[in-house]
Amino acid sequence: MSEKSLHTYAGDIYFELKRDIRTSKSVICPRLIVPLTVKHDSSHQEYVIKELRITNIEFYAFKQFAGNIQLNESSLDFSNMKERETELYLPTNNYVLSKFEDLRNTESTQDFIFSLILHIETRVKFKGKEGEFSKNYDRVTIEHKIPQSEWIKFLRELNYKQVFLMEVPKLKNDDFAKALEYLEVAHTNLSKGDYSYKYIAVECQQAFEQAKKSLKEKGFVDKEKDNIDFKKLLCSDAVAEYVDTMFRKLNAFFQKTGRHSDYIAKKEYAEFSILLTHALLNIFIKATEESN
Repeated sequence: MSEKSLHTYAGDIYFELKRDIRTSKSVICPRLIVPLTVKHDSSHQEYVIKELRITNIEFYAFKQFAGNIQLNESSLDFSNMKERETELYLPTNNYVLSKFEDLRNTESTQDFIFSLILHIETRVKFKGKEGEFSKNYDRVTIEHKIPQSEWIKFLRELNYKQVFLMEVPKLKNDDFAKALEYLEVAHTNLSKGDYSYKYIAVECQQAFEQAKKSLKEKGFVDKEKDNIDFKKLLCSDAVAEYVDTMFRKLNAFFQKTGRHSDYIAKKEYAEFSILLTHALLNIFIKATEESN
């Protein structure tokens, strides 16, 4: 727990960041929630704090400014109580988390250290004088440390990944709708952590089968050999040869892993299958659209 007090003429105000920090997945983007307790000593004979507003919170990670953060409830009414609780929401998108990790890895400690500067406005009532209030403005800085073991757990819960970002087209084509459905299922299973053959390679192989049916309907399959006519589809002998080889080799990979399902039960193999399936389906779709 981290605590900081603010001395005012109406009494001391205490700010506590408790240890029960948690993550929330009830929203589209997971976030880190920090409970904040505010309480005050109202023993002063002449003044009483009626309301405290947190107008802004500056967030610093390892003493470097990381933006302003959200607060669940910024206005705390102390009319009938001496203690109030609210929640802070720390920024946790993948880009911000990667910057936090860069900073953490350059520090001597592996714990995550942050500080908050709370900008505060208090409304103080004069006892015995109805309707008379005074506004006061102050700042409080609170430092807090999340131990390494807890921070690593939070990173997993926040779905943090160190990734190389590349713009990949979202495939959409009514003629290849069934093939794309299988690819989508494979991608969903990968996101869930299901890397086995049953959940990845089978879906990718089915995507190829459906794509072949779509190409056959458009006249790009040799009826005698029942093979995709890549030369006709791609209008380039050289490119057709390489794509044909890739298509056949990848199909063979799926079939081999089907007989030895432990081969595909690795994330890198699952990613390999999905990325190449996506790439080939993209070529098929673009080629047929250009031929129309």
